[in-house]
Amino acid sequence: MALFAELAARSHYSFLEGAAAPRTLVATAAKLGIGAVAICDRNGLYGAVELTQAAAQAGIQPIIGTELVLADGSRLRLLARDRTGYRQLCRAVSAAQLAGVKGQARLHLAGISDIAGDVATGVPSARRRARHKLPPPERPAALRPTRGPHPTGWPGLPATTLLAEGEPARVEPAELSGCIALIGGPHSTLVNALVRGDRRAALRHAERLRECFGRDRAAILLTNHLHPADRWIHAECAALARASGLPVVASATPDHAAADDKPLLDVLTAIRHRTTLDQAAAHGLLLPNNEHRLQPEAVMRERLRDHPDAFDTAARIAAQCTVSLDFSDVRFPGFPVPEGETPFSVLYALCQESVQRKYHPMTRLVAARLQRELDVIEKTGLAEFFLITWDIMRYAHEHHIPGQGRGSAADSIVAYLLDITRVDPVAHDLLFERFLHEDHQGTPDIDIDFSTDHREQVLQYVYDKYGAERTGMVANVVTFRPRMAIRQVGAAMGFPETVIDRLAKDADGWYGRSDDVSGGPGSGIEGFLPRQDASGPLPWRQFVDILHRIEGTPRHLSIHVGGMLVTGEPLVDVVRISGSSRWTCSDGARCRRLPNASTRSSKPQASGLILTRCRSTTSASTT
Repeated sequence: MALFAELAARSHYSFLEGAAAPRTLVATAAKLGIGAVAICDRNGLYGAVELTQAAAQAGIQPIIGTELVLADGSRLRLLARDRTGYRQLCRAVSAAQLAGVKGQARLHLAGISDIAGDVATGVPSARRRARHKLPPPERPAALRPTRGPHPTGWPGLPATTLLAEGEPARVEPAELSGCIALIGGPHSTLVNALVRGDRRAALRHAERLRECFGRDRAAILLTNHLHPADRWIHAECAALARASGLPVVASATPDHAAADDKPLLDVLTAIRHRTTLDQAAAHGLLLPNNEHRLQPEAVMRERLRDHPDAFDTAARIAAQCTVSLDFSDVRFPGFPVPEGETPFSVLYALCQESVQRKYHPMTRLVAARLQRELDVIEKTGLAEFFLITWDIMRYAHEHHIPGQGRGSAADSIVAYLLDITRVDPVAHDLLFERFLHEDHQGTPDIDIDFSTDHREQVLQYVYDKYGAERTGMVANVVTFRPRMAIRQVGAAMGFPETVIDRLAKDADGWYGRSDDVSGGPGSGIEGFLPRQDASGPLPWRQFVDILHRIEGTPRHLSIHVGGMLVTGEPLVDVVRISGSSRWTCSDGARCRRLPNASTRSSKPQASGLILTRCRSTTSASTT
């Protein structure tokens, strides 16, 4: 019997909507005996590499997916079946991000978005009037209680975020032929229609998805989080699946890995909505229990005892999803060489010409060292890598841009002969294997310091040389660090601003010193707050616990100050890209808006030029 496959997990790369790292989800899944894990983060593929690497170590099958938020507000989970499906996910997410603004992707899935909008609102999409602001957050219909004065939550929080304008990107279902669609779950159009009592609209939505994806590439999720209406909802979803001819698939749709992650998820939710935990709970924005986590197969089978076929479907779908993130065959963009030449022959000629100038007279030691390094470069297929770096340095020298290599690249005589570094490794008896050896995986690091005043000029040259399709700026994943965490967690927990400000400013003095917040001698917080504050009614233990849990959790994306990614295939087929406000100019020429290659899958698999700011210079690392 195949092990249970969880196909609809969410990691903290959903940015404040998930509370667990991919590696934590994998580790928890291994303990629970789950055989495969799919991560479907909101409008992104940021956790793909971490998931793949952690799953390989744990012996679990990784499945790459995403949760697309469509222009009408509906959501659709997609899983990549193969490399083609992965490319299609990258293209779909990229199109949505480029058509929208930060935090508001805009995508229209032909034939699905319109009908989903009708189901969600009860009003045909063509007749709905455009909103000028995002609607206030509210409790999903499937999570609302059956009684109480405010079943939909307290009056909505004020809407302050402007709604993105412009036409959404349009994707045809045929452009997702390598993907599997999963519909259903608490936030889905399907479940919202069922809860509202509109079975006809829900059936129409399921049938349209079947027509777009086919019976073998679409399934309806069955979940049970022990909410009052869950048994009725999954029974209705199963009946709907029979009527539409679609299979059902079991899933816990986890937002966190374990039960003790729930407080962190609550704080992240409050931060996302810019409110406090009390207000978030009053408005129904917090999950009502901690069952939205990874569950063992036995628990899931007990909760969905009437639908054993849902587990067989999950195993079948998992078996179909075999995506490899090995982009070594397309890691270089292609360096132009004369007809009849190869990158290695050009590199060899450059080194032979330079060695005659820099080493006179030539010695056996130098010749042997050069030949040994060239042999390693040929065996590892890195001739093009060195030519690309040489070309960048050549451009810098010709335009009188200060630049100098440093780090382990100084151990290479080839780098010295190409004027990438200025240190003679033979004279200083430096070890080449510290920089590169025959068994090296990927590409070595070459760090180059460029003048800050000329960094943009170098970036523009790389952009013009290799083209817009294969070049983009690298994104940073901004994570919670102590001071940011103290301020935002404290605000979410309702701490007074004066207390938050003092804790944040004195973080170096107390954070991490001690977890004891009892107010006794040696307490970390006690020494930096007045006695009445440190021993007051504020939940200090919970505060410190959340601080430790949230540290390192992704909060949002930002653009790298100088990182540029260059790939052999179009960027959109390798990584998910989005627009940025980054404009670069060269010698007064027209400015260009560079795409932002914002996925964590870029660095380990694709070759790129990574430029990072130093104090008064800019460091370039080709990785």
